[in-house]
Amino acid sequence: MTKAVYHRGSHMEGTVALKLGLKARGILPSATVRSPLIDLSAEAEEEIALALKSAELI
Repeated sequence: MTKAVYHRGSHMEGTVALKLGLKARGILPSATVRSPLIDLSAEAEEEIALALKSAELI
């Protein structure tokens, strides 16, 4: 899970990944980000969800 969420290309990507993880867990209703952050790919969102499932967090 650490690799999927925190060890991304940049700190800014990690912030977006964290929001996606919170959305996957049902804690946030959406993972909308404001500029200068940009959305991660659908593949990254799936990778994060799989990591959370593997860690039995969702």
